[in-house]
Amino acid sequence: MTLRERFEAIDLAAIDSFIVDHHEESLHLDFKTVDPQLSRDDRRNLAEAISGFANAEGGLIVWGVDARPNTQGIDAAMGKKEISPLSLLLSKLNRYTGDAVTPILDGVNHRRIITQADRGFAVTLVPASDAGPHMAKLGVDRYFKRSGSQFLRMEHFEVEDLFGRRKRPMLSLSWHAMVASRTGDGGIDYRLILGIENSGRGSAKAPFVALRVDPPYRLSEYGLDGNYNQGLPRLVSGRGKPDVCFGGTAHFVIHPGVLHQVTAVSGRLPAASNTLEDLVVHYSITAEDIRMQSGVLHVSGTDIITAVRGSA
Repeated sequence: MTLRERFEAIDLAAIDSFIVDHHEESLHLDFKTVDPQLSRDDRRNLAEAISGFANAEGGLIVWGVDARPNTQGIDAAMGKKEISPLSLLLSKLNRYTGDAVTPILDGVNHRRIITQADRGFAVTLVPASDAGPHMAKLGVDRYFKRSGSQFLRMEHFEVEDLFGRRKRPMLSLSWHAMVASRTGDGGIDYRLILGIENSGRGSAKAPFVALRVDPPYRLSEYGLDGNYNQGLPRLVSGRGKPDVCFGGTAHFVIHPGVLHQVTAVSGRLPAASNTLEDLVVHYSITAEDIRMQSGVLHVSGTDIITAVRGSA
């Protein structure tokens, strides 16, 4: 699951789970209590967190959860501190985010999780950045990094290294529908195109993706275009492994902002049908000098029907 998918997925049930499980803070997750007025200390915390996450691998801040050291000395979620009025906190977060670090970090998002009326929790998404290093402002004026469950001040040599950091690609698995043909009874034969999307600022060399599709769906035996062609060469999988793997050489590049089609899933939508099974694709995706990431692409049957009929 990508950082943005985790950001969108956090809800009241997830927060309850954090508390019950005493979920530990981590490289990508931080809990904070907060005054909805965003006090001076809260503003400093915001600046340090945005700087630290942006200078590392990005992360999420869950506002309204009290974190304290557990028996291992690691900060963990121990209780709820609901925020009221919640709309005031969101207004303050949006106001101070643009001044929290320099240079300004694009892509910071805040969303509310409401329990009742104008009360609840908030979540902040801080993306990793290749435009840094980012200095924490709002009275802090220091560079930070995320290390384990802490935000640590960066040494001078670490700041120097970040100034030379190259722009990085950000890869994800995406899908869209294409109509292959219409059947004699008014049904639609379709292909769901699976592809690698690069939403980062750097080019991805030698991309690789491993796919496993849950029944009743399966990858099309006729390839991406119906003529046995694939968007990337198909590779031999390890013995006994059910994944289907595709990859390119170092000369193959997916440029920033590009969606590269790889393969397809075939299906048929009967004329009178308003239901389809959900599509579930387990994937691992990487490229040269990029850490392998794994996740699950889940597309509802309703979304598939809408997309197929919309492209017909």
